[in-house]
Amino acid sequence: MDALHGMQPLRLHCMDHLTLCYNGEIYNAPMVGEAYGFKYETGCDGEAAMHLYNKGGMDFMVRQLDGVFALCILDTERRKVFLARDLYGVRPLFRVATEDGFLAFCSEAKGLTEISLNGKSRIEPFPPGHYEEYDLDPHGKAILVKRVQYRSVGDVPGFITLPVTPTAGDMFATI
Repeated sequence: MDALHGMQPLRLHCMDHLTLCYNGEIYNAPMVGEAYGFKYETGCDGEAAMHLYNKGGMDFMVRQLDGVFALCILDTERRKVFLARDLYGVRPLFRVATEDGFLAFCSEAKGLTEISLNGKSRIEPFPPGHYEEYDLDPHGKAILVKRVQYRSVGDVPGFITLPVTPTAGDMFATI
């Protein structure tokens, strides 16, 4: 983690239209950078998520990430907001969303309890292994476009991992 250049919300010079807020760790950030030739500006593992999103969109990004995370990406160029959570829900994510375009999220439910919307909202845990896409209208209202379950427990992951090389005396090498 790069404490100086990994401050949140994370923005990069090369992608100034993107902003990332996240809680977690992206285990395969170095491999992703190497595999796709990304030039990281920071030592922050979350930067890999921004580069993946910029390269192939949200669905591509979440399917490439190996880690534990809850995140939000704001794309001002496309007027989109995305929320996502890792497969097992290791990192918490709660949200309040209303039909009239209000959206708030937090890693702790208590961070949302003071929001009063005349009884039209409720705090919901964000489902693990999912992402949501919201359009931002000209007045800043967030309209849910889709909710996608991108991975289920038992699915073969599609992300890049470190190669496993058995070592001498490794009792699992023959399994």
